[in-house]
Amino acid sequence: MKYITLLSLFFLSNIVAFAPSTNASSQQLLKPIKQGSKAVGVVFIQGAQIPAEAYLPLAKQIQIHSSLSVYVVIPSFPLNTPEPLVLSNGIKNGVQAMYDAGLDKDADLIMMGHSLGGAMLQDYVFKCKNCKAQVLMGAGLLRKYRNGSMASDYPVNTLTIDGTLDGLYRVTRQAENYYHY
Repeated sequence: MKYITLLSLFFLSNIVAFAPSTNASSQQLLKPIKQGSKAVGVVFIQGAQIPAEAYLPLAKQIQIHSSLSVYVVIPSFPLNTPEPLVLSNGIKNGVQAMYDAGLDKDADLIMMGHSLGGAMLQDYVFKCKNCKAQVLMGAGLLRKYRNGSMASDYPVNTLTIDGTLDGLYRVTRQAENYYHY
């Protein structure tokens, strides 16, 4: 019986992961609104069940207040949830969309993630060659990246932005992250 249940879960996860954007928002791409000192690409990974469009006001404010020319892409995921099986492909498609819109292929990439998107993003960034920085909102570096463990030096500078009243990312986890990093 366990075998049938696990097999059923496997097939269900594949149906959800590869279904054509079921209840998902569409990928959002913002071209730079001004010429800056340098062009960069920002890939923003949404939190679970939050439509990509919800992050557009924040993305526009980043463009307005940056001295850089900022391309922003917010990839879409099935059920508006960045799951491990679809994350890399979503990022790859988003980065390609920025290149197609005019971002130079040698431009720095800044990865941003909110909540589950921030947690899922870290393994991708750890292996990314042209990711220069990471911003985690309502998320912290995973324990496996704690200094002295799997990687004593996380490969990119990481900014964490947290709120003490976040119902999911507790203040004790924030404190633990601050202590270890």
